[in-house]
Order: sequence, then C-alpha cells, then structure tokens
Amino acid sequence: MAKRTKKRTGKRRGPGRPKGTKSGARSSATSTGAMLAEARKQIDHVESLAQKRDGLANEIAALDAEIATALGGKRSPGRPAKAAPKRGRPAKATKKAAKKKTKRGPGRPKKKTTKKKAAKKSATRKKTSRGPRAGGPSLKTLLHGAMRAGTVYSLSDALDTAKKAGWKTTADNPKVVLNQALSDKTLFEKVARGQYRKIVIATAPAPAAAPVANDPAPQPAESVPGDAAEVADEGELETADTGLSQDQE
Repeated sequence: MAKRTKKRTGKRRGPGRPKGTKSGARSSATSTGAMLAEARKQIDHVESLAQKRDGLANEIAALDAEIATALGGKRSPGRPAKAAPKRGRPAKATKKAAKKKTKRGPGRPKKKTTKKKAAKKSATRKKTSRGPRAGGPSLKTLLHGAMRAGTVYSLSDALDTAKKAGWKTTADNPKVVLNQALSDKTLFEKVARGQYRKIVIATAPAPAAAPVANDPAPQPAESVPGDAAEVADEGELETADTGLSQDQE
C-alpha cells in the first residue's frame, strides 16, 4: 500500500510588511545609529578641545596682566593676548566690509604713483616730432626743394636727403613720418612701392605792373623861342672870338 503524505499547510502571510525586509531595516537602523554615535563622539571631542583652549587663553591673559603690573603698567613685550573667540556660527559680513576685504586677483600688482613721480615721468618723456617747427618749412616743402627733378628716390634716399637739407627728428621710426610727407600727391609721384619722384611745379611769369589811372601821362617839354635865339647868339659870339684870336697870331 502506498504511504499517504500529509500536505503542509503554512499560515498565509497577511497584508503588511513584505517578506525579507526585517534584516534590511535592522541593518539600516544599526548603520544610522553607529553614525550618530560617532558624530556625538566627535562633537564631545571638539567641545573638550574648545574648553582647553579657553582655559589656556585665560591663563595667558592672567600672565600678561601680572607682567604688566610688574613692568609698572606698561604693555608686556611679545604677542598680544587675543580675546577668546565666540562659539557658534560667525556673523555675516556687511556689504561695505566685504567690498573692503576683497583682494585683487592674480596678475601684476597695481602700481601706486605719487604726484611727484608722475610729474617727473612726464618731464622726462621722450618727445617725438609731430609737425614742423614754428617759423620753419614743413617736411614735405623741405624735401620737395631738396629732391632733384626726374630722380627716383627710395625711403632711405629720401631720408638722407631730408637730413642733409636740415631736417631733425627724434621719432623712433622717422620713415613713418617721411612716408606721410611723401603721400602728398600734389608734390610727389609714387613710381612703385617705396619709390617716389618729385613733381615739378611750373611757375608762371610775373604779370607786368598795370599803369595807375591817377598818374598823369608824361608830356613833352615846351620850347621857348627866346631861349633858342639866345643860344644861337652865344654860338656866333664864340666863333667870332676864335677867329679874332687866330688873326692876331
């Protein structure tokens, strides 16, 4: 005969916590508890260190007071006693204090120049030729008069010609100033790149002076008949005198 097997009828789990959550809940509870305990230990340690620091600060202040009384009220040499810091979160700085405490970013530090240094720097600054001197010809006029007609000049040749004509400059690059003068199309012609030629300006003859309307026209001298007769009589007398002198000889 076959053996009869009894069916195991377990109690059905009712609604509530799902299966397998007890161990997870226990592990999470133990982990948070351990973290809280460790945090409490750290807080207690920090508080004990703060108390020690405050006690040492008080001792230092008492020693400074004793030294000051021993010196007759004078301040004791060495580091000044600092007040015990307040416990808790530091107070927020105001906007004005924050602006004052802002530091300059990385880079070259800002130079502080006084009025005397600025005046000295402006006095010793190198002067450059910005135009013709008062009472003298301009560079283009001087160069146009010194250049030969029909000859092509480079910038170096034109610079030598201008210096020989008496042009003086203290510019760092005098060719730049010279190139500006040669850009005048009424006086110079650009033959090629960096080469120039003088334009000959034709001078018109000076016009004759027109007669002035107020001046009277020249008139011929009037002849007087009595004067001519007198001159003729004088001539006849001279010839008669010469004839008598020849007869006497």
